[in-house]
Amino acid sequence: MKALQYLSEDYLRECLKSTVEQRLEFLENLRQLKTDLGEDKTILISMKIKSRLLAAFRKKCGVSGVAYQTQIKALMRAFVE
Repeated sequence: MKALQYLSEDYLRECLKSTVEQRLEFLENLRQLKTDLGEDKTILISMKIKSRLLAAFRKKCGVSGVAYQTQIKALMRAFVE
């Protein structure tokens, strides 16, 4: 199941101000990003992490406004690159 993204009214109003060229550039950049990353499927992994470390990580992600699993993936991607 794919996640559903909710967009604010302010964001949508700003999008309406963009030109056709800007919209096409956005779509091309998105297409290129998907091509660069590949259409790789996700897999479920299991790993053991100390409970205090996970709790602290989740808390820090919450304060930063980032989902902790998203942050784990970002850290993995940065490490690989």
